[in-house]
Amino acid sequence: IGQDRGTIRKFMLSIPREADRFLLVDGHRLLSASHSLEHAEVGYDSKCRYKPQVNLLYMFSLGEGTGYPEYYKQYGGNITDVSAVSDLLKESGGKEASCTLVTDKGFGSDANFDLIVDNSMNYLAPLKRGNLDVRGKVPPSHVDYEVGFTYHRRSIFAKRIDYDGYVVH
Repeated sequence: IGQDRGTIRKFMLSIPREADRFLLVDGHRLLSASHSLEHAEVGYDSKCRYKPQVNLLYMFSLGEGTGYPEYYKQYGGNITDVSAVSDLLKESGGKEASCTLVTDKGFGSDANFDLIVDNSMNYLAPLKRGNLDVRGKVPPSHVDYEVGFTYHRRSIFAKRIDYDGYVVH
């Protein structure tokens, strides 16, 4: 199917999808020295490099006993993950009420959360440090958390904070 985006999209949309599934979304930037690569644009990456790069966004499906790549799309290196995720969800048809979207903190924005809520989807997204939803509500000591457990030899503590329409842990 090569470079024909229409055929690639048609193929990806033909894959049967489970109703109740997790959609895991992540982006990856590839530096490029090519002068002919369509999406190679000067952009900023996590290593603070302002070089020509391509931003690839991937959506993986994880359901009852199955896991597979569901969709991907290339963006210019000057396009951030947070601004591309809504386009990815719209084009992929992945914005179904029975799905739970799982992202990293790079995807969190009011516009993205509004899109997810408007489509009656559930989501799991870490908040950036200093987020207004948790400012002043983080307990000063581990004894003030509601839940504590060990994961990969690290202590994890959690507290539930209820808001109108959503919950932050």
